[in-house]
Amino acid sequence: ERRSVSPSTSLREAENAPYQIKALARIRAVVDQMKSWTDYMSLSPQDQHEYLLDIQDDIEVTMPPRLKTQGSTFVTISFRHTDPSRAFEFLRGLRTAWIEQEVERDRNRLSAEYQGLLREEEELKREIASEERDFAQLRSDFNISPTQPSPSANQVRIEDPVFERLNEHQKDLDAARIASGALQATIDGLNEQLTGVPEELSRLNTVGGVDLSASIQEQRANLSDLRSKLASYGRGHSRYGVLQKDILKAEELLRETEQQEEDATVREEWYPNPDFADLNGRLKTAELEQSELLAKIDHLEDVQALELEAAEERQEVYRIVRLKTADIARLVGVLDELEGRLQYKKQVMDIMNGPTGNPFQITQEVVEPKEATEPDPWLILSISIVLGLAVGLAGAMFGEYSRNCFRGAGDIGGVMVVPVLGVVNHIRTRGAVRRLRMRRALVGTSSFMIMGSCLFVTWAWNWSPDLLSDDVMDSIEVFRGWFR
Repeated sequence: ERRSVSPSTSLREAENAPYQIKALARIRAVVDQMKSWTDYMSLSPQDQHEYLLDIQDDIEVTMPPRLKTQGSTFVTISFRHTDPSRAFEFLRGLRTAWIEQEVERDRNRLSAEYQGLLREEEELKREIASEERDFAQLRSDFNISPTQPSPSANQVRIEDPVFERLNEHQKDLDAARIASGALQATIDGLNEQLTGVPEELSRLNTVGGVDLSASIQEQRANLSDLRSKLASYGRGHSRYGVLQKDILKAEELLRETEQQEEDATVREEWYPNPDFADLNGRLKTAELEQSELLAKIDHLEDVQALELEAAEERQEVYRIVRLKTADIARLVGVLDELEGRLQYKKQVMDIMNGPTGNPFQITQEVVEPKEATEPDPWLILSISIVLGLAVGLAGAMFGEYSRNCFRGAGDIGGVMVVPVLGVVNHIRTRGAVRRLRMRRALVGTSSFMIMGSCLFVTWAWNWSPDLLSDDVMDSIEVFRGWFR
């Protein structure tokens, strides 16, 4: 009986028991251990092979159908041989060799699987250690805090300093651009105002004559206003020509007024225009601030470009971090599953190496038969009687219906019109009678000798095989093989 003591392939391999037990290599190994089989040892290699094939034909392995819910498989091994002691010895050796080899194979297979799992575990641990070293080196190279959660982790994550600086610089750059735009508008407005404001103002002091300095000053101011307005228009503007004519008239009027100062000495004095100085000071201040802002914008743009490169690089770094985190988590999961398999395999090995590890249980020991199982004399006798009666009946029927001649006077009288008056008996000479007797004696003697030979061969094959030659024994086995 083969029991399932562990979830191994032993129970499934029990279905191959007929092929495993009758394997020629296993039979050879068992026979080679039988030192008492001198007849086998003395044969040539070719004859030994034929001898083993005969033994293989005499082995019978039977297995009853096994239900799916049944945990055991029963295997029955039988061996036919003319020598009971040889049959007993060989069958016990074959059973022991099969059980030991199967158990040892299961143990070796489990040990090989366990060692393979150990090697796989060691390689997996080395791979995890290598991944963790690379991960730590990556964090160190890019100044990523070991306590900072990895991307896609379900934890509160602090923003990376690179992205914080990038956002701050972007805000500063936007603010500087807005301030520069507003300041440039202020500068443009001040420039427009300065266009119509003279840098210096003049004063005329008249000595003697008529004092027309106030009128001249007013006319000059009026002329200056006209020129400022003219400067604010382009040549294609409709007011440009009108203003030019007004300026010419104002200049002519100014010359006439100056000529009216008879016998007068006029002294012109120039002094700074306070409005121009105020506008110019505000303009210089705005231009200075603008230059500072532009320098700041250039600096921020350079820094922003560097920060963008660092951010792009950091994006790739975080992608690698995410992949490595996932790889390490996957490898750790595989390692946990592998350790569970190792623990389970260790338990199975402990069971297989323990006293309950042998899945085989011998339900019946090898028994040396007291009587021969073959041939069965009563069966042979019964078959012979039945065959004899069948052959005799067939011969009688054949002899009865195969002849087309008259067998007696009644046959002749039944077909002829005239009556049968007499019958002449068969005339035998003395020589014919003598030959008939000799033929009958020869047939009887031959039948008796054939029957006696058959009885002697049957008796000798069953009880004293040594009385028969090897050729006769081989012929008997061949004849028996026809009916198997």
